Amino acid sequence: MPRTIRMLLLCAAVAVHPSAEVLASEAGDSVTMRHGMVVQDSLLPAARVVHVPDRLPTPRQTLDKSFLQLFAGRSVAEAAGTMAGLQIRDYGGVGGLKTIDVRGMGSAHTSVFCDGMPLANAQNGQVDLGRYAAATFESVSLCHGGASDMLQSARQWASGNSVEMVSRRPDFADTAFHTKAEAGMRTGSFGRLEPTLHWEQQWRRGLALTADATYLHAHGRYPFRLRKTFADGTVAYDTTAVREGGDISAVSMDMCLFGHPESRTKWQAKAHLYASDRGIPAAVVNNVWGSAQRQSDTDAWIQGRWQRTWGDTYTLRLAGKAAVERLHYRNPDTLQLRTDRTFTQPSLYLSSVHRLALGRGRHGAFYECALSVDYAFNTLCQASRWPLPPGSLPHPTRHTLMTAWTGSVVWKKWRTVATLHHTFTSDASDLQPEVRRRQFVAPVVTTAFRPIPDLGFRAMVRRHQRIPTFNELHYHEMGNIQLRPEQCWQYSVGGEWERHFLRRTWTLAFSADIFMHRITDKIVAVPRGSGQWRWMMLNVGEVLAHGTDLKGKVVWHVTATMNFEVNAHYSYNRSEDRSNPDDNDPRFGTFKGQIPYLPRHAGGLSAQYTFSSFTLLYVWSGVGCRYRSSANTPANRLQPWQTHDLTLLCTLPHVSWLQLSAACYNVAGRQYEVVPNYPMPRRNFLIGIRMTWQR
Repeated sequence: MPRTIRMLLLCAAVAVHPSAEVLASEAGDSVTMRHGMVVQDSLLPAARVVHVPDRLPTPRQTLDKSFLQLFAGRSVAEAAGTMAGLQIRDYGGVGGLKTIDVRGMGSAHTSVFCDGMPLANAQNGQVDLGRYAAATFESVSLCHGGASDMLQSARQWASGNSVEMVSRRPDFADTAFHTKAEAGMRTGSFGRLEPTLHWEQQWRRGLALTADATYLHAHGRYPFRLRKTFADGTVAYDTTAVREGGDISAVSMDMCLFGHPESRTKWQAKAHLYASDRGIPAAVVNNVWGSAQRQSDTDAWIQGRWQRTWGDTYTLRLAGKAAVERLHYRNPDTLQLRTDRTFTQPSLYLSSVHRLALGRGRHGAFYECALSVDYAFNTLCQASRWPLPPGSLPHPTRHTLMTAWTGSVVWKKWRTVATLHHTFTSDASDLQPEVRRRQFVAPVVTTAFRPIPDLGFRAMVRRHQRIPTFNELHYHEMGNIQLRPEQCWQYSVGGEWERHFLRRTWTLAFSADIFMHRITDKIVAVPRGSGQWRWMMLNVGEVLAHGTDLKGKVVWHVTATMNFEVNAHYSYNRSEDRSNPDDNDPRFGTFKGQIPYLPRHAGGLSAQYTFSSFTLLYVWSGVGCRYRSSANTPANRLQPWQTHDLTLLCTLPHVSWLQLSAACYNVAGRQYEVVPNYPMPRRNFLIGIRMTWQR
């Protein structure tokens, strides 16, 4: 059969069944997703790559396993920094806090999921992605406006944006081996020492196991230069010093068990443990370079997922997760507020998804519907070594019930998904006699139109909310129990085009999305009383934003063993503070000013060259100017920055079990800040070795 006819039949099969991509990605261990393509094995020649157009109605960017392996030694946050529309909040150093902000909505508006289960922090709403190594995952995806898979939880439907991480699966499809072990060692700048272990095991009937263990130690010291100028250009100060207080010792262990990947019944279980003790580098102000503050974290969770399909009509997915997070914060400095507190967060999450394929209608349309029900329990227990005033240690509890009713229709070249999700929360605290109950109902409508296999268009309308965290509600002298959730409307339209030339020797792809969102009841901290050390959380903010995300890709398959790929992205984001119309002074007003720390222009480029067993990766990231405050004055302006990173990965000829890696980050050695007064390291290095054994 000619290749053209085979491709047309494949595209028609995908168009008929809206879940074909999901089924394809779960059909076997060797199938991965990358930039809208199904790749049978990343090590196979380019001629065996099968192209399937991306028919998801919402913008989705995916980093596959082969790309994440080039970020060995780096976190998921740093790998996700190569995606469009995403900004990293990095406080510097090996163990610095790393969170993400999508399209300027704030980190709390982006949910993080691991194998479909949420990584949540009810205390402060921040998920530190610096704890998760990029190389331990099969794929990492960013969904603007949330995903639109019919088999997803109500929590995923209610997310404004989502980052989805998929655990690595054993891959023995093309070999006779059933056991694989990897041992590695990485070392580099900041006194870094990082041994790693990885184990894969596969038994009969599809049962498989993966296990990872990593130990990280670093003193975290690095030189920096901090230079500030006044609005008239004169130098305020110019200081060179060594960054202190960034040491870390951490242990991370994961174990994942997979069962029956090719049967109608699938299940998966995973256990995770993370323990660390680290310093907390303070902001470089008032000639203070270090800090005596320390933080110890212990996170442990276990989760499982079971899925069963009856015929071609009904699918049931059940999932559950139990977690305990413990944070011990110490500040022995008597010149500040002496603190020694322990925060413990037990949590429970249960989810069920029911999907029903209704079949075809009179005009050939294919209908599906789904019901998702989630329950979550969160509580916060606090203890202090030193006596505190009464009311300083509340113990809040939150019950959350989420439901989502979803319908999907595929008709000719259209796919439309409509969802109505409902959220009910009940908050209680031992210091607050009143139980706060809230309900929220919101719609989600997404549609996709693909006139030809290479060209597609999409549109989305979504409403969601961000529930206040425990700290915002109950924190001593700061919390406000009357806070309302933030409300957000999101709108997005876009399209994508991908085309192959010269028998797939060349591939060109381009996508563009225009977005707008409006956040009301924005939670902000305002001064309380006569001093700046006392604050109050209030619903006084409003943000109106619009912008665009552009992405492009060029792939050149020179030979069967030589490939060259370039990915580029650019984001424009104008997010205006609409909180106070009266604060409109043309010189110092905040009304319609760009919100703090968000660049209006940002972009990046990655170039990957592969020849036989050698891979070279170059990554450039650039961020435009930002402001410390919504008052966009010259005194509040933050300088733009850009970095250049190089990574080399190679397997020695005739020694396939030995792999070497070397990386240089911030090659130009430029001094920059992601967060004001938290200088980032300049040029630094990382080298590694990995040995593989199979039988």
